[in-house]
Parts: sequence; structure tokens; C-alpha cells
Amino acid sequence: MLKLITTDKAPRMAELLSLSSYAELKLPHHFTTWSMIDFLLKEKPTEFAKFIWAMKNNMDEKGLPTGANLAEWHRKSFKDAFGWNYQEFDEAWKAWAREAYKPGVPKSGDPGSIPGRAGLTPGGLGGSSGSSGSSGG
Repeated sequence: MLKLITTDKAPRMAELLSLSSYAELKLPHHFTTWSMIDFLLKEKPTEFAKFIWAMKNNMDEKGLPTGANLAEWHRKSFKDAFGWNYQEFDEAWKAWAREAYKPGVPKSGDPGSIPGRAGLTPGGLGGSSGSSGSSGG
């Protein structure tokens, strides 16, 4: 994620919202959306809940859920919940990500910071504790 941000290749919120189908998502889009949600859940959990609730309550005049004017509904709901326009969000998220994902001491929630899981690495289990469910002979 840091590489995408530092090379200015991380998609921006406005770009992500312009995609019209799941098939258009490429790997940088997946990484970025995951990171953006990580940011919002960790830094703005109450506002995130408010935003999700607002998105679910886009109703027509009969009180039925509608996708009408979805882009404008999203923009308004996002600004109401977080107080940011998309450009302001992008800057806040990038600043957070530069700190949250920098190499070094594991953050809470990282597998290496879980008691009894010392040696757990992205490549698998380290140390001599063995692993359950492994096949081999």
C-alpha cells in the first residue's frame, strides 16, 4: 500500500466511485479500498456507522430503497458523516496510511502482536510450534 501511495498510484476516492462494475477493479483498487475502510473503521468508527446507515436509507417518495442519484447521495452522505469532500478524505487517508503501514513494530491486530503467536509471518508459521491442518509426511 505504501508503494502505491508514495508513487502516487493509489486510486483516489473519486476514481473508485467512477468505476461502473466489479470487473473494472484491478489489484491497486482492491488494496486501496481495503486500506480506506481500514482507516475509516479505526479512526472514525461512529462516523462510518452513520455513513453506512445513510447509504442504506436512500429511499424514494414511497419509502422504498432506491439507487436513484446514487453518486450524489454518496457524496452528500459522505460529507455529512465525515465532514470531508473526497479530496480531503484522500489526503487524510494517505497521511494515516503512511504511518499505519510503515515497516517496524507490529500494530495491534497484526498477527505478530497476538500473544502466543510470536513467529507468525506473512509466509506462514515460524518457529518450531508446528501448524495444524498441514499435510505432509
